[in-house]
Amino acid sequence: EKAYVMEMRPRAVDEVEPTPADYQFVSNGSFPHRAGQALVGGHAHIAPLYTPRGKDIFAKTGVLGPGVMSKPVTTWTKKSAGTITPKVWEDTGLFSSHAYAVLGTMPSGHIVLRNPFGVATKRRAGYAKGLWDTGAQVVELNKNGVTAITADLFYRNFDYVGWTDTKQ
Repeated sequence: EKAYVMEMRPRAVDEVEPTPADYQFVSNGSFPHRAGQALVGGHAHIAPLYTPRGKDIFAKTGVLGPGVMSKPVTTWTKKSAGTITPKVWEDTGLFSSHAYAVLGTMPSGHIVLRNPFGVATKRRAGYAKGLWDTGAQVVELNKNGVTAITADLFYRNFDYVGWTDTKQ
């Protein structure tokens, strides 16, 4: 998602990192999974997480399956996540109405997310700690915007998941 924003943003090319304003400009009010479609082509899909299909999306028989995602996948928080009271933000560390990349799932059931702003909040209840070994690489959690949260925390605070099937 970062490469897409850097390509599409109206900012000077000498700026190394995209800013929150760049992400807001690029979104143009559309759903986050459209960025993946714009990057790789193919067909974009969306699933509400409150439906049976959404609840099983990361299961072995689910659309995306467990482990490392093999296609661009995004999810976005409910408008109420982190904003009902300051305590909700303190408890979850999630931004309201904000998109995250879904990197995969851990054997523990934690869902690994990346905040496109590159911001990782302090670890809270429901967050995994340590390293995520994908088999191909090892990723440090709670650093550079990468975090892993329990499925319960995920389904309570996120509305939808979107992905892009690339052209065959």
